[in-house]
Amino acid sequence: MVEAFSRLGIEKEKIRFRGLMRNRTYRVEVTTENGINSFVYKDISAEHGRTVADILQDQNASRLLEQLGYPIKKLLVLEPRSNPKCAIFNFIPGERGGINQNELLIPEKVLMIAKDLYNIHQATETDFYNQSTEVTPVKDEDVSYQDFCIGYAINDIGRLDISNREQISELIRESANHVMRGKFSLIHGDINQFNIVWLDPEHPVLIDWGYSEFGDPSRDIASLLLHLHKDRKGDFETALASILHLYGDHAEQINKNLKFFLGLRYLTYGRVGLVRAGDPTALKKIEEGYNLLNEFVEETV
Repeated sequence: MVEAFSRLGIEKEKIRFRGLMRNRTYRVEVTTENGINSFVYKDISAEHGRTVADILQDQNASRLLEQLGYPIKKLLVLEPRSNPKCAIFNFIPGERGGINQNELLIPEKVLMIAKDLYNIHQATETDFYNQSTEVTPVKDEDVSYQDFCIGYAINDIGRLDISNREQISELIRESANHVMRGKFSLIHGDINQFNIVWLDPEHPVLIDWGYSEFGDPSRDIASLLLHLHKDRKGDFETALASILHLYGDHAEQINKNLKFFLGLRYLTYGRVGLVRAGDPTALKKIEEGYNLLNEFVEETV
């Protein structure tokens, strides 16, 4: 850590930990002549293989978001350059999401985040689809949604020791063929309560854009509404109606594709529950995801 901060001209004596934020990510305070500055220090030495790619993709999205005037987390240091083990970012002040409550279970909070998300989707709207790791669209052609949703979903299911994993994988492929083609935007791709900072009680900011890409806004909406769908179906329906009204001309696309992306989110949460957490409800989540994809196919055929 000391070596990494030295790249910023910060001496060891001026550094102190503020505390663990999440997943080997720490808030670090540095004493300066003008007061105290805060940074985010991420230990990536033991993380999964996508970590450096995630960090770089986060910065790709940040360049675009900065043009929109959106608060962003800037990469200040990636150390060492040859085989990075840590990263330092600026600190976005505010209350970190998911610390004291799951904001995605509070309808009013969900709608605040939805409005913030809508502004990003609207500002980056395009008819193109990008297959590269850059966030600027480069291809003017009809590319199947399978390119960005099938791979990770099938890979998740393929790692599980469950009897129907091949059946689920085939259903993912089949259902992807029925996704409504439409507008693409910069999507976050990993919306959860921990990837939100509240600048004040009514001003959310999405952080950690490592899974961002140009894709279907329905995918972000599904992640945003997943917890309401699981635990508060009545609030889910009300929130969805408000979001569809917000999106206006693209409401049909979101409404038609939502079950597909909800199904994928359930499958992913179920897989994580089985592999990492020993979640006793994990198999039920996988079953729910499977049922949602079946319903989606039946409604669109």
